[in-house]
Amino acid sequence: MISLLTRKNTIRQNVVRCGLLLGLALAAGGALAGSEVVELQPDELADFIARHGRAVVQFTSPDRGCGFCIGADTKFDAAAALNKDDTLVFARVQWSPWRAFPISQLGYNLYAIPQQIVFRDGQPFGQIIGTQNGPEALLKQFAQIAETGSKVHFASP
Repeated sequence: MISLLTRKNTIRQNVVRCGLLLGLALAAGGALAGSEVVELQPDELADFIARHGRAVVQFTSPDRGCGFCIGADTKFDAAAALNKDDTLVFARVQWSPWRAFPISQLGYNLYAIPQQIVFRDGQPFGQIIGTQNGPEALLKQFAQIAETGSKVHFASP
């Protein structure tokens, strides 16, 4: 019993130390590498992309019935974590069951998932459909689309 309490106290002390170090680094003006993926509800998408000049949004489903969706979120998260461009933000819109595309709430017809759309100045600018290779390649594609991609036209729902 004593060793279990000692382990819990040691873990708690390490967590506190890490928190203090992180706080000191941020207070000193340090920045964390990478981007977090913001989880959005379908009806939050329009406001999110309007607030950000360049955004990459993943449309996917946690439903295990979508075989192509399995693991896509992990690759997307890893690509976001590698991002060093603070003008490019990442978000995800998910729904279940996977076949129930929330078209009326999104304002876009999605013909396949997973799908990643790069938005620039509030407008869809490029897309990547399906599963991709590694996160480095995926991030490179996002950055390329955000800079030079051609605008993608979507059919109205």
